[in-house]
Amino acid sequence: MAGKFCGFNGCRRVVRDGETRCWQHKGLVEDHSSDSSPVTFVDLKDRASRWRKATRNTGFMRKLFSPPESLGDDGARFSRDNAYTPIDVAPETVSTIYEVAGKIGPRSTKDELGRTIASGGVTRFIDSLEQAMPGRVSRVELEGLSIEKGTRKIDAPDYRYLVACVDYGEDSEIIVDPFVRALIPDSKASASGSSDDIIDLASPLRDDIAICTMAEYLGQELAWKNIRLPGDSRGNTAPTGQ
Repeated sequence: MAGKFCGFNGCRRVVRDGETRCWQHKGLVEDHSSDSSPVTFVDLKDRASRWRKATRNTGFMRKLFSPPESLGDDGARFSRDNAYTPIDVAPETVSTIYEVAGKIGPRSTKDELGRTIASGGVTRFIDSLEQAMPGRVSRVELEGLSIEKGTRKIDAPDYRYLVACVDYGEDSEIIVDPFVRALIPDSKASASGSSDDIIDLASPLRDDIAICTMAEYLGQELAWKNIRLPGDSRGNTAPTGQ
């Protein structure tokens, strides 16, 4: 016998050569949690608040749900479809939105977005989305676009636009817009050479398809003079996005 003690929670049994614990405590790891500071209610509230903020960040959630690169396209689709769970959007809904958007015309560049809009792509997209999600799609009509950032200001009081709203009035309510990038002016380099961005780089309006809450879409730097929500009793002057 070697002169070595077990030590598990103060155990003074001598252990055999090559062992770290006695026969009774063999394979056990000592628990030191009692040495740590107690967690208070304030701590829990702070942690919950930080988690809620993190889960509202779609970029963070994409990373959280990102599968190994070895999964290839399937992994990319999984990451994309699960990125909006913080705003209660089911992966199946995201998948359907992208499937419909992929059939309405080219949207890779600003020129392509403009041409697809001019060819009726906005209403074509919403019509197709209504067919793919019966009873879930409504229309939000917008008029009078105004964009202001620093000394830059763009006013288009007669511009009329249309976006899709999925699950209006529900917890999973979202605005869906695959064309919004066409409305955002190009960044302008300032005298110091830095980029003057109209829309924040982390904004969902910069995504390939804007999938966001009503507040996120209407609360960004793109301001609309008139907004007609589903069920609004005002006169119907349906915008075309052209």
